[in-house]
Amino acid sequence: MPPGLAQENSVRLEQKPALAAQQLHSLELLSAPVMELQARIDAELKSNPLLEPGPEDEADPDEPSDSAENDVSALPDDGAFPGSDRDDGDVDEDRDGFLENLEKVMEQGGSMLESSSDPDPDSDTDAIRDAEARRERMFDSLADRGPSLQELLMEQLRYTDCPDDIRRAAQEIIGSIDDNGYLRTADGDIAQSAGCTLETAERARALVQTFDPPGIAARSVQESLLLQLKRKGVESGPLIRLVQDHLDDLARNRLPQIARALGVDMETLNDLVSQIRKLNAYPAAGFASGAAQAAPYVDPECFVVPKNGDYEVIPNRDPFPRFHISKRYLSLLEDPSASAETKNFIREKLASARNLLKDLDRRESTIMRIARLIVSAQHDFFEKGRSALRPMTQSEIADKLNLHETTVSRAVAGKYMSTPQGLIAFRDFFSGGYTGGDGEDVSAGAIRDFIRSTIADEDPAKPLSDSAVEKLLKARGLTVARRTIAKYREELGIPSSQLRRKYV
Repeated sequence: MPPGLAQENSVRLEQKPALAAQQLHSLELLSAPVMELQARIDAELKSNPLLEPGPEDEADPDEPSDSAENDVSALPDDGAFPGSDRDDGDVDEDRDGFLENLEKVMEQGGSMLESSSDPDPDSDTDAIRDAEARRERMFDSLADRGPSLQELLMEQLRYTDCPDDIRRAAQEIIGSIDDNGYLRTADGDIAQSAGCTLETAERARALVQTFDPPGIAARSVQESLLLQLKRKGVESGPLIRLVQDHLDDLARNRLPQIARALGVDMETLNDLVSQIRKLNAYPAAGFASGAAQAAPYVDPECFVVPKNGDYEVIPNRDPFPRFHISKRYLSLLEDPSASAETKNFIREKLASARNLLKDLDRRESTIMRIARLIVSAQHDFFEKGRSALRPMTQSEIADKLNLHETTVSRAVAGKYMSTPQGLIAFRDFFSGGYTGGDGEDVSAGAIRDFIRSTIADEDPAKPLSDSAVEKLLKARGLTVARRTIAKYREELGIPSSQLRRKYV
């Protein structure tokens, strides 16, 4: 084989893995929802010293303001940086200190710079340290969060006067409570872990059960409800009997049987049931165990706003940290005192930064193209609501945008848009459909909306069965199988007609 051809094949073989890795990174960013993307960008900012947080004009006020110097797209592919406009006399003399700090960065794999002692206020070292301080402040400026369930319980234990052995057992109990607020660990296991007697573990559990939120550390829903009633001063009577003896019947809506067993009329029973429903079957609602927290606010990818009788789609860039390329690091590429190893390090990090910016730009472009096509196709939905949602598939979007269907699937997964109809998941716009008697296409989402609204308006004493809903749809020219109606109803979280029935 000719040497030139062998070299060419070698280059191709070496390029393929790099290309595949870059494509994989691009697809990962496309798939990432807003919160995950925030974390990825933060991680990149921490690991790549060439990326500095904040707008460019905040970082190096003493540098020239020519934005072309810091535009990654303007940089040559080999990582070279255009010549500086500064005269040699303007270059800071403490270049050695700057290089020394850079070597420390390289030793740490691109993490935070160590500060040197007795810095010169006019030196590059001091400027870099200031940049890193800004970086640290950004990473530390996390939103305030409320206490976790365990933190709240430990705080109450801290102010409770009790023997040390009970305190140790209580700490074990608090650490064993699950995300719903229940204690699934046996008293014997608690006693063994805390090094105490079984009686001490039982007393510790009784102590924790007096803490807020009411009903905490129970073994079952029944025990939790009884603890909550006890906190309200109810320890006997028909309400206690209802919880102790008839929770299973209540779950099956067997109210007539319960009324007979308790010896009360239906009006009294309905009042008792109403009181039960005011209790919390999940005492830890709003909390999470350990360091985990309640579900966070969902940031939309874009905003859909009315404009001149139509709708405009605006990308939401607020959740993402702003950053720029450090010109101080780039200037080392033309510094003769910088070693080849240093320059290679900078070029490597520059390539990573360039790829990140390209991938972020490509991600936004793809998601916005999809969002704008959705909004254009679903104009009536934004005007009238879910009943006007038309059938649409991801394949249809892919064909119109000349994208692969898997690309569309990645782009819409876990993504939301803020609209006049509320916060809507991208995936909610995609569904199959039915053809009505008038020839108009009706989406599966519109069928779900019909089921929801129809059941909401039903007579509670005579709730509609799935068969009855099927007949109502057929009267509108829509043939939907009863099992499909049952599936949609369950997806909407609506119980069966038997469980929805209210007795008077």
